[in-house]
Amino acid sequence: MVFWIADRFRQTFYLDRDREEGIHWRSLVLQYAKWPYFAQALWNALGRWRGGFDVTRKSGMAGAGTSIAVPHGALALVMGLALATRVTLHGVPRPALLWSALAFIAFSLALVCTEAVRFPPQYEPGLHARRRALLADRLGPP
Repeated sequence: MVFWIADRFRQTFYLDRDREEGIHWRSLVLQYAKWPYFAQALWNALGRWRGGFDVTRKSGMAGAGTSIAVPHGALALVMGLALATRVTLHGVPRPALLWSALAFIAFSLALVCTEAVRFPPQYEPGLHARRRALLADRLGPP
């Protein structure tokens, strides 16, 4: 809720309000997909880890050890088992709880499936000039 309130404040008082208003679905998907990295960072911070940090490479190639499939697959499995246990012992829960649990399970499984998809590189130098030309009216001359 704190992040949602901060986001609403930012959108209300942002300079380019016409383009920034509304729910940013892509941002929400990325925030949910990145929770394993935040959990690892919290664990490292609490343990006073003194190791080095890798610089993020700007390429379409996945690095070793950067899979989100394992934590999201484990989350989907645990939530599925918890939901099955709930249904077995106490019957079907209220619709809001049932549908939100099913949505989290389905979304986590969808994120696991994205590991098999080949995505294009994140940065293509030729696109910069075209995007800069499209945004020239808002950004001003280069």
